[in-house]
Parts: sequence; structure tokens; C-alpha cells
Amino acid sequence: MASRWSDEENAAILANPEHGAEWRGWTRLLPGRSKSAIKQRRVALGVAAKQGRRKRAQEPSEPWTDEQRVALVRLATEMVDACGHDLRECLQELARVIGEHRRDARCRA
Repeated sequence: MASRWSDEENAAILANPEHGAEWRGWTRLLPGRSKSAIKQRRVALGVAAKQGRRKRAQEPSEPWTDEQRVALVRLATEMVDACGHDLRECLQELARVIGEHRRDARCRA
């Protein structure tokens, strides 16, 4: 039986949506996880489209540094601990709140 995915592993996948399961960097970020497991987890986290549907990843304006990735994982872990929800739920709610904020800002403009 495969081990449970940690919040840090989930954050690493979410922080690298532009990389598919074949990316060599996963070996460093997710040691011990197979390409198949990473592919399935990306789909479960909503990073990769389910079979038959392709999702276009948005290119970051600047490449991520290792320091930024470490900070992102630390902050994501703090968010999960503070909210009491898992990472996916936190990110979904964050996306919803940001979208709502943007819609409100457009209405006020």
C-alpha cells in the first residue's frame, strides 16, 4: 500500500503545475513517488486535466527559486494548520475568495 500524500508533497505538486509527471525534478521534490503516482495525484489535486481533457498551465512571470518554493511550502503548511482543512480545500477556498474579490473590485470600478 502506498503511503499517504503529505501536505508538503501536495504543495510541491501545486507549486509546479507546468511540469508533467515525466519531469525529472520530481525525483528531487517527491523522492520515492512513481511517475504514475504523481500523474494520479496531479489529477486528484486538479493540477492536471482528467484523461481526454488538457488543461493549459499558465507560465509564471519569473521562474520559481528554491527559496520561494520553500517559503510556499512553509506558508501552505501554516495555512492548513490554521484553517483545519486539507491543502486542497484551502486552495479551493482561496481561489474562490480571490475570484469573488476580483469580481467585487470590477463592479466597484
